[in-house]
Amino acid sequence: MKATVKSGSKLALALLISAVACFAQAPPEPQSKLNSVIKQLQLLSADPQVVSAVKTYNSTTPSAEAKAMTNEKWHSLTLFDPFVRGIGKDSLSEYLKTKRDDEIAKIFVSGADGGKVGFDAKTEHWTHKGMPKHEVPMSGKEWVGTIKLDDSTGLQMLQVGLPVLDAGKPIGSIVFGLRADKLRKKRVPTLWRTSNEEFEHRAPHDPGTGRIGGHHRRRGSGIVLLAMGVLFFV
Repeated sequence: MKATVKSGSKLALALLISAVACFAQAPPEPQSKLNSVIKQLQLLSADPQVVSAVKTYNSTTPSAEAKAMTNEKWHSLTLFDPFVRGIGKDSLSEYLKTKRDDEIAKIFVSGADGGKVGFDAKTEHWTHKGMPKHEVPMSGKEWVGTIKLDDSTGLQMLQVGLPVLDAGKPIGSIVFGLRADKLRKKRVPTLWRTSNEEFEHRAPHDPGTGRIGGHHRRRGSGIVLLAMGVLFFV
């Protein structure tokens, strides 16, 4: 009898571990649609006006105010502060504003040191130095964040960071805030992680629930509960 219970417990434990693993890993799907979106964004990251502005920023000695600027101080500044307005009204910022559309809700460009070269609207941080959205592009790679609420726009957004390249060398970064609702409508198939760290798989829209990827999440939860039940009763 003891041997049977022990054997049953091992089986239930194995089922539980397998269920959790399946739940945490969404089924792989082609990322061609997401890659297509990123490919379009790369056109702007290589735009001559963007590259030229970053090169000028990197080669210009920062002002005393820029040198003394910190993220904490930047947070305290209003949109009407002369320093903020100076960047927000420069030629690159005005150019970036023309590139926003239904999907792109936010764009900002940083120099090599992470300081702001231009933006379509005041950013949360003055410098993104040390943050993945800047450091990964500075290594020549693309960075894709997680869906979260953007404080400055009030929208659920997915951020994508790309390197600004000069003759193939990263000289800065450009970050795009993409509206999550618009991407879902396009059914971009990739693994999303929401701001509450819950995994969601962007499967086709489920008309019965009004959710994206709800089927996969419910099925995973059911398997976990079933395995836990078997473990409890053996």
